[in-house]
Amino acid sequence: MNLYISSFKIIGYFFIMFIAYNLYLIVFEPQSSRPQSQYKDNLIIAEKFIYSNKDNMDTVIVGSSMARLIHKNLLPENIYNLAFGGDSVLTGLNIIKKSGFMPKKILIEANIIFKDKNQEMLNSLFHPALFYIKKYIPALRENSQPFNLLLSLVFENTYSHEKLMSETIDLNMFNIHLNTTLNTYQKALLNYEQQVSELKQLFEFFKYHNTEILFFYMPNHTKIMNSKLMQEQNNVILQNFKYKWLETSQDYQTQDGIHLTYEQADIYTKDFVNLLK
Repeated sequence: MNLYISSFKIIGYFFIMFIAYNLYLIVFEPQSSRPQSQYKDNLIIAEKFIYSNKDNMDTVIVGSSMARLIHKNLLPENIYNLAFGGDSVLTGLNIIKKSGFMPKKILIEANIIFKDKNQEMLNSLFHPALFYIKKYIPALRENSQPFNLLLSLVFENTYSHEKLMSETIDLNMFNIHLNTTLNTYQKALLNYEQQVSELKQLFEFFKYHNTEILFFYMPNHTKIMNSKLMQEQNNVILQNFKYKWLETSQDYQTQDGIHLTYEQADIYTKDFVNLLK
């Protein structure tokens, strides 16, 4: 009998703490800045988009880790950066579609456009039961996991804006990364037909809902932009998609040939926002 009462008390305490934690999340909205992995970081970005108030949002960026570097803190409240590290444009477009939100503009990072969507991530985000439960219980969202919030507190000073802005490039490491990347970009563009077909279907869907599609390139090293793969990819894009392009400059410093340094990403973001005005 006493064991039964003790178990009941433990369950009761758990629910009280769980409710209190949810109230804390709703009132204070703590943000996780150091998730446990890239995949979890992508989940946080996606869930924030899915469950956030979109009254002032009208523009969404989709893309890879290159566009992920566009600083969210410098974006006006009407623009949301839904680009994912190690992931694709197709994943972002499917999230927008499944969310039911139709923005006025979708900005397509074209650097890595023919990469498969992450079906595992989409299944996790839009699980029939969890999708609605997470809408009303923020403690179940990835951003609200206690360990992610703890990591953010521990590394708050290690990854501060000021420290990241002051980082310098090791030229030897830069050249190693650039040459490694160039080896990949000198190969021919293969197996892109399925992605072209999916992109066309999604673009038609958004066009039907009066969403404007705009393409742009994130700054890459000149050797990357002139590589065989990029030239072939650009030809496929121009042949299949007749949409406007944002004329973004390529005159920025990267850390490895394809990803901007933190400082340059800061400058690029400001220029990018001005271009959209």
